[in-house]
Amino acid sequence: MDQFPAFEPKARLQACCWTAATSSFDLRYDFRPMEKNTRSQHNRRADQRWVRAIVSTFDCGIDMTLTTNLALPSRMLLAALLLASASAHAQNAVRGKQLYESKINPNYLSCSDAAACHGPSPALNVNKVRNGTNPNTILGALNSVPLMGPLKGFLSATDAADIAAYIATPTSGMATSLAASAASLTFGSTQVGAANANSSPASTTITNTSSGSITITSVDATGTNAADFKATGTCVSAAPVVVAGGATCTLGASFTPAAPGARTATLVVRSNATTNPSIALSGTGSAVAIATMALDRTTVAFPTQTIATTSSAQDLTVRNTGTAPLTITQVDAAPTQEFVSSSNCVGTIIPGGSCTVVLVFTPSAAGARSGMLTITANTGPTTVPLSGNSVLVPTPIATAMTTALAFSPVKVGTSAQPKSTVIANTGNAPLEIANIAVTGPDAKEFTLGGGTTCKPGPLAGQADCTVELMFQPQSGGGKSAAVTVTHNASGGSTVVTVSAQATVSSSASVGTSALAPSNIGGGGALSPLQLILITATLLLSAAARQGAARSPKHA
Repeated sequence: MDQFPAFEPKARLQACCWTAATSSFDLRYDFRPMEKNTRSQHNRRADQRWVRAIVSTFDCGIDMTLTTNLALPSRMLLAALLLASASAHAQNAVRGKQLYESKINPNYLSCSDAAACHGPSPALNVNKVRNGTNPNTILGALNSVPLMGPLKGFLSATDAADIAAYIATPTSGMATSLAASAASLTFGSTQVGAANANSSPASTTITNTSSGSITITSVDATGTNAADFKATGTCVSAAPVVVAGGATCTLGASFTPAAPGARTATLVVRSNATTNPSIALSGTGSAVAIATMALDRTTVAFPTQTIATTSSAQDLTVRNTGTAPLTITQVDAAPTQEFVSSSNCVGTIIPGGSCTVVLVFTPSAAGARSGMLTITANTGPTTVPLSGNSVLVPTPIATAMTTALAFSPVKVGTSAQPKSTVIANTGNAPLEIANIAVTGPDAKEFTLGGGTTCKPGPLAGQADCTVELMFQPQSGGGKSAAVTVTHNASGGSTVVTVSAQATVSSSASVGTSALAPSNIGGGGALSPLQLILITATLLLSAAARQGAARSPKHA
């Protein structure tokens, strides 16, 4: 029988890196021969099976020539790494819910099958499904539970981690969604080859109805005449657009017909949300030159005004974006006792030309007031809603432009990108700001940033200021707080809620810091990588002691 050198892990762990992009570990060992040992072909094959299992699990390259003769302590080390592998995958409870409810094996049952499996929700704990909060338990069940057997070969370690996250917290698997304020955008008749960016409505507002951030990766025009339409707005960018929980972006389109007649397409929003909106687009191509009236805004809203006083003027720009002259015959605002217009628009506006309508508001009674501006032209009548609010005496009104700030996840000890909101005084009297404070359970982890311009003191009517917030977490987990601006307006204060998520760094090294009492006993939960490194350190230490005990003693 041949003799082969046995390699003990006097082995130092050269590198252990979690690669998020490929969801894999990159492991490197430096094995050094300790002694020669007679080893059977059977044991060599057994060691190779151990190594192949680890290589398969971590998807990384270990030199098979160095690992064909791993002794028992090496097997123990690899086993520990194997057991920790599934928990090291990034967990996505939303995806886990989708997997739980779908047929992972297309020819078999789903986990949510009520009759044979675990029912519609893990919260019910049907057939002890709550035991599956550990992904290793799920993977082990593929071999030990007969009803789970058909999933072998279909369920990956990442799948198990995601399903375990959903089982652990069923509510975290709730769907995320983007919602659109308008389901369609309609363009008027447009000459073939001419661009028209004026739809009705002008755009649609896309709202993240979830609490967490959603990333829009693209907005594409699809359908019969997709090439005639192009997406525009703040939802559209060459780079992914991140929409915070509760936040919005705008989505519009331009229309350049390639042929006469009815033209249609659909804007499709693509993101990591479970529900994404689609916007129907339609327009008409014209073979002859036509005039097209375009307005720089579709409504005019006046700030709060004291009764019987006249507001500052607001302008409305009218453009001819068509290819034929636009003839305007009349511009009227009603009711005339409260809304008054003046303009240089009556007459002919050449293609590419424009004019301006000037509007003022003089309320005759308290409360919300409304009116209508009508522009009559050879393209037909165009109306613009007018609105304003009136009070008996000058009154400050405090408004937060953003009522919820959501930070993207950051590692403990690092700083997130600042978030800010604007506090506006939309009233007609000074807003007296008394105090600006960060409150709530995690207030100490948030601070006002240098970009904060809101200060104690008066804020003039129709003026605004900025509150900037910084986030530097000191511990892991979800964080919440609130920014409270105390003032003399109705309600006495304006509150902006704040949410964030802190993650434990995965860059801990094998050393005293990873084994420190603050990390093990009461100092916060260990990350998967810390668990792997601690286990590896203990096993390597034991292996070294075992090798030393077998070495010849010298006098």
